Amino acid sequence: MYTCARSVADLEELLGHCKAQGWDVQGCVADVSKADDRQNLVAAVSQAFGGQLTVLFNNVGTNIRKPTEEYTQVGRRGEFWGAVDGLVGWCSVCSWSRVLR
Repeated sequence: MYTCARSVADLEELLGHCKAQGWDVQGCVADVSKADDRQNLVAAVSQAFGGQLTVLFNNVGTNIRKPTEEYTQVGRRGEFWGAVDGLVGWCSVCSWSRVLR
């Protein structure tokens, strides 16, 4: 398994939790909402698994916790399109043709 988190602290916490469960896991710091980080993540995954990506679990999104009535139209759109851009960007960079080069 390979995972990522946006900060070193979050990554170390996640890896520690996974390894405590007995899972074989590797990871790196990456924010998949950023194109350069997506490219670096795919390169790291490709190197870790010899170019093979069997399953992609995508949990891209933004989570700003506040009461629904406090969201503005601009805020809702920003969160929505930020999540969509991260999702589409991540999936496109992980297409088989790119990963298996």
